[in-house]
Amino acid sequence: MKKRYIIVPAAAAFLWAICADSSELPGGFEKSRVFSTAKDFISKLNSGRFGACFRQLSPVMKASMNEDRLEATFRPIIASLGSFIRFRGISVSVKKSGSNLYATCIVKCQYEKELAVFTILFDQKMQVSGLSIE
Repeated sequence: MKKRYIIVPAAAAFLWAICADSSELPGGFEKSRVFSTAKDFISKLNSGRFGACFRQLSPVMKASMNEDRLEATFRPIIASLGSFIRFRGISVSVKKSGSNLYATCIVKCQYEKELAVFTILFDQKMQVSGLSIE
């Protein structure tokens, strides 16, 4: 009996490791590219490079927000968090909305004053189609 309890968790951990290592996601998204693009976007927000962030937005996002509004919205949020310390965790999933596929990337970041969780949606052109910070 005891061996079964040891084998089942080990098998589950092995299966999770195999699945977690997969670099190809549905819709042609590549996990490593989504991760690096998300981290790069957050780094630009942290350093106040709002023009560069604005250029990464999808046409739909650009239609609802100009560069000044992006800065006015996110500068106080980033300032209230304090200095960026490190990325703490990252995950990605693919969601379908109508006929469009989006990579939803959730990034946990440690700041001087508190933890922040960024949720960034990327379209298939790797443009930011949604953004929130909790």
